[in-house]
Amino acid sequence: MLQAIRNHTTGLLARLLFVLLIASFAIWGIADIVRSGFGQVTVARIGSKSIHLSEFRQSLELEISRLQAVSPQPISIQILKSQGALSYVTDMILTRSIMAAYTQHAGILPDPASVALTIVQEPALRDANGQFDPSKLTGVLSRLRLTEQDYADQVGLNLAVTRLNQAVGSLLQLPDSLLRTIAATSFQQRKIEYVRLPISSVKAAAPTEAEMQRFYQEKADFFLERDYRAISMIKINSQAVASQLPVSEEAIAAAYQQQLSAFKVPEQRTVVQLLFGEEVKAKQAYEALQAQKSTSSEAAKKIAQDHGGTVNDLGRVSAQDLLPQLADAAFKDGVGVRAPVQSPLGWVVLSVQSITPPRTQELKDVRQQLRDGIAARDATRMISELQTRIEDALAGGGSLEEVAKLSAQPIVRLAKVDRWGKDDRSQDIANFPNTDRVRDAIYSTTVGQITNLTLDDGTFLVMRVDQEIPTSTRPYPKVRDEIVQLLTKQKQQAAAEATLQTLLTQARAGSTLGQLASAGGGKTDSSNFFTQQDNPLELPPELVMGLFNAANQDLLTGQDQKSLWLVRLTDIREFTPDDQPSPTYKQLTEQLTTSLQKDVTDALQQDIRKTLGVTINDAALINM
Repeated sequence: MLQAIRNHTTGLLARLLFVLLIASFAIWGIADIVRSGFGQVTVARIGSKSIHLSEFRQSLELEISRLQAVSPQPISIQILKSQGALSYVTDMILTRSIMAAYTQHAGILPDPASVALTIVQEPALRDANGQFDPSKLTGVLSRLRLTEQDYADQVGLNLAVTRLNQAVGSLLQLPDSLLRTIAATSFQQRKIEYVRLPISSVKAAAPTEAEMQRFYQEKADFFLERDYRAISMIKINSQAVASQLPVSEEAIAAAYQQQLSAFKVPEQRTVVQLLFGEEVKAKQAYEALQAQKSTSSEAAKKIAQDHGGTVNDLGRVSAQDLLPQLADAAFKDGVGVRAPVQSPLGWVVLSVQSITPPRTQELKDVRQQLRDGIAARDATRMISELQTRIEDALAGGGSLEEVAKLSAQPIVRLAKVDRWGKDDRSQDIANFPNTDRVRDAIYSTTVGQITNLTLDDGTFLVMRVDQEIPTSTRPYPKVRDEIVQLLTKQKQQAAAEATLQTLLTQARAGSTLGQLASAGGGKTDSSNFFTQQDNPLELPPELVMGLFNAANQDLLTGQDQKSLWLVRLTDIREFTPDDQPSPTYKQLTEQLTTSLQKDVTDALQQDIRKTLGVTINDAALINM
């Protein structure tokens, strides 16, 4: 299989497909969590390499930032948990990492030229004119906290994984006879004559008081009140404490001197980059720039275009912002043009336009940063000491009121909190930390007991459950209107079913659909041919299913929220791909092939896990 994979990933066609497919996700890369890391908790092992919790959380944060970029709603680990999506995201990250490890293990990494081509052609890294824009790449690197080389390495891993999946897929072909059989069923067509009556025309008697009382007694479970907890809590937030702490100017000045090396800004240079796919083109452009003796970006852009390259104004950069080979060239001499240099991006000619000497940021520029850092450090220490004192007090039988005095924080009392962290109107509760851990703690703590938690945002929370408010049945007067609506709907449904049965009986006895429509205040009409996938009349789904299992001239009934339907099947048209070419046939072929490829790829991934020896610490992921 591996040899077949290699054979299928070396051809020109595979390369072209590869460039198209990688564009959708290359910009995000494969989080590099398969290298050795640090930390106490291992969430997974891939072969001899461990993925530690700290590394995995970083990868998860990067994935969340990708999701946040396309989501109008805020996304966090807690939100993913609450929506049941965290396991899907973590499995996706682990699967990518496992596949990346396998490509390295199997030796099917792409060549540097393919990686460079992919990066340059990534749509998300192009400007309004369709040119590769290094500033966009710089933004991605900053967001993902990667160097250019790390990014190139990760794009290479993505390419390898895509090649692997494509190679597997290219070996799979569905038999044409099977496709034709499925298409003959999927693209059969039906034509109908129908009566459509408004459901509002169905009359039903209003429910009586006796019926409503009986329904209330028999269906008491319908009207149960949720159970609640009444709680009192004290919140101690490190950020709030830090914002209120005084920090002296002497302390800020001392911190500035201690951290002075961190405020040194290295030498920066304004650089224009010309990128070429071939060395000969790069040399020609370099000679043209030297002859012109101009370092302007306009001159560089024209020369790059004349020689089949692209130009990118990098702006002001430091040496660490560039690939090592480019940094060596850019920072070696003064202003001027540099000879072509080969990099993972291709052949590069650099034009250095200006030089900004190294400098040190002044105290006034970093004062707020230093102040916040000192306050955060002091707040963390204070809260840590306070937590210890509070825990000692609670261990000694201290009350919540004593904790309030000790912490100088108010007690917040909530009269009703349900299992979802909502109030008795199903509304969010202001300033309530509505997380899984908090809700679980509330419902696992007995009345009168006090529990304390440290939350992800640094909040230290002390809570007491004051009262359990059990489930109870709401009084009849409060639910009477609901019962009226429920019983009225039931009676209308029963009347609608009886009406449909009457129409069906009359149609089978010889009445025409036109006659039935006139008598019922509806209309009769006929349709054009349609397939099971189409539904131009918006027929009820169960009626559509029945039509494609019925014989010609059969009568069927159906109902939706607005209408009653009596339908006669009047014609059946078979689908033959040879006689009736259709884009839907091609679409069906692609869908079925894709589905089969996914099944085989999933099986391959399971086999790869066994080959590499993958173990996953589910408990660590659940408690993350």
